[in-house]
Amino acid sequence: MRGSKKIVGSPLAGIHFHGARTLDYFIAHEITHQLTGHALGPIRYFQLPRWVREGHADYVGKGSSFNYIEAREAFRKEAPEMGYKRSGLYWRFHLWVAHLLDRQGRAVSELLRQPPSQADVEAAVREEKDGTHTKC
Repeated sequence: MRGSKKIVGSPLAGIHFHGARTLDYFIAHEITHQLTGHALGPIRYFQLPRWVREGHADYVGKGSSFNYIEAREAFRKEAPEMGYKRSGLYWRFHLWVAHLLDRQGRAVSELLRQPPSQADVEAAVREEKDGTHTKC
């Protein structure tokens, strides 16, 4: 249409988002959803909290491009890109899953079988000091 512009992207245009979402990312992210759903069954899978489903898929999709310390500091500062509803990104959920798997040493099976409460994970990430990890 003449005179109209198609706007593509986030409503937060101009804000740098961390961890590019490449085609490889999207493929790994979506395959993770499929495999997790197959392993748990559809009912159990959809009973998982969104932060576990999306955080785990984002964790797998981004792989080593995720910077835990940077994400933790953005979370503590309540950076706009940490807000899923505003940014459409799973950075906050990824941080919580990375905390449980990488910092606390939990197994993926444990995360999927008995995830801790969101409030407990948030508190553990906020209270964590470099080199120390609070068990949720």
